[in-house]
Amino acid sequence: MLRSKRLSLLIPAAGALLLAACASPEANPESTRASLQGHSNSASGEGYAEAHKPEGSPDAEAGFAQHWYNGTAELNAYDLQQERYGQIRRGDAVLIFVTEDFHARDHVKLDRAPKDPEDAVKVLKLNAVRNFETGVYAYKTMQSVFTPVQLNRHAATLKSTTSVQEWCGMVFQQLNRSSKGFDARWFS
Repeated sequence: MLRSKRLSLLIPAAGALLLAACASPEANPESTRASLQGHSNSASGEGYAEAHKPEGSPDAEAGFAQHWYNGTAELNAYDLQQERYGQIRRGDAVLIFVTEDFHARDHVKLDRAPKDPEDAVKVLKLNAVRNFETGVYAYKTMQSVFTPVQLNRHAATLKSTTSVQEWCGMVFQQLNRSSKGFDARWFS
């Protein structure tokens, strides 16, 4: 479980990319549990309030844009208590939220305008990071989730990637939204 908010602030998006990572379920989700208690907000005050106007209000989209399309990311850091191998392990957890342009068909970050403008979609990306020690070796888990901002165009998360690294090896999973649901790939 995640406890005691240690830090919550806006940082430049480039800084968030240096931390790029994620929180993810382990290969055996039955033996690993972690949860957030409470929540953490950005330190932006006015922008946050503008971004959270009721859906359907005339300037809700403008408020969201003012808060999220300004070249910054929201960073939330927590002390982590992670159950692993029958014991509570202590560590860190960081949640990084940032918007970016995303290629809806190729499922990659857009670096330039696509040939078909319909392929460009704005997403709110969550990079979640967990690091903890088991007494013998360290676990590092990372997850990135790409969810469209305009749900009327894309009604669900488009992509999720997860990796788990520890001394015995690593696991990587990727889920990509398709017309049939999610296509899943697992590597170990």
